[in-house]
Amino acid sequence: MRPAKLVSVIVQLQISSFRSFPAALGRTTVANILADSGLEPAPERIKKKTWAALLKNHWSTLYACDFFSVKTLGSFGTVRHMVFFVIELKTRIVHIAGIRVDPNEAWMIQIIRNLCDPTDGFLRGARFLVHDRDPLFTKQWKLLLASSGISSVAIPAQSPNCNPHAERSIKSIRHECLYHFIIFGEAHPLPANISETEVEEENKLERR
Repeated sequence: MRPAKLVSVIVQLQISSFRSFPAALGRTTVANILADSGLEPAPERIKKKTWAALLKNHWSTLYACDFFSVKTLGSFGTVRHMVFFVIELKTRIVHIAGIRVDPNEAWMIQIIRNLCDPTDGFLRGARFLVHDRDPLFTKQWKLLLASSGISSVAIPAQSPNCNPHAERSIKSIRHECLYHFIIFGEAHPLPANISETEVEEENKLERR
């Protein structure tokens, strides 16, 4: 039932009262109507925090991940490598977790084990990891995250705007690094080193 229905009911009861008909609207009835309309009682709505406040409270535990492609020049032409990276939202630090031509589930599981290492893993302080609905983020991958105390937060399908920090980092990596270099093979050190440096410097300038 929509809020408009609540208004209609109240008006009808008021009209009935003027006609000397006994009509009473209990608190439970109002609460049920609000619940059916997806609304909480007024005191509870006041206590609700804004999205900005929620992000601020959990800022240090929010991370995001994604893939981007890099074309390298080899002996028989160009080869597309997939780069998997993780970004810490609070500091905008980008960590290149792995590079592979054909990433699969076994590779992704090993990557997430490295990231969740309690001693020096990049995700050791994470509570939430935002990602898209790529098939590589399998059930086993999510279970491994959960075993490390990290909640997997999948964004809606075809909604890259719901993972803006990762998407902005990809744009920075491409414009500030990849578009200015010819990369020779997976072992070439430029993608990982320069991408991290450029993204951090650019985001520092944006925050000033």
